[in-house]
Amino acid sequence: MGGAIEGAASTFLLVSAECVLAVRGGVLVQLWQDQPTEEGVKLVRRAAQESREPYQVVVVVVDDPAATPNPEARAELIELSKFLAPAPTAVIYEGSGFGAAAVRGVALAVAAASGGPAVVKTVSSFDQAALWLEQQIKVPGVEGLELFVGEMRRHGAASAEK
Repeated sequence: MGGAIEGAASTFLLVSAECVLAVRGGVLVQLWQDQPTEEGVKLVRRAAQESREPYQVVVVVVDDPAATPNPEARAELIELSKFLAPAPTAVIYEGSGFGAAAVRGVALAVAAASGGPAVVKTVSSFDQAALWLEQQIKVPGVEGLELFVGEMRRHGAASAEK
């Protein structure tokens, strides 16, 4: 089954060692590869605001090395969340235990503090995110999400090496 992600063109809006921001098939993906900083979140928000790429949903992928953000970065994440609302948002943190619960808790707190109408779901796998997103946008085809995030990771790694 072809779909929104599979086979769609990618537009990379920001590539840094901290975060990669891209749009593909109506899905805006933030890949946090390192702890979000105030400046890093400002760059992501600016790139999202300046983009002309349409999106229906937002996916936030937090990689394991990305620890919970400090208060200044959280304040910026709230502003970013306000901008991205009302798009439904899935936050993926693959992992379990206290650290995973903390990351997911921060994501929900940021969403609540933004006061936006967006629905936010925290999940622990790409499969869970794909199922939920398909329910939100009623369009099948986000099954290529994990492959796309792999592509984003390669772009981020290449940026970090420069």
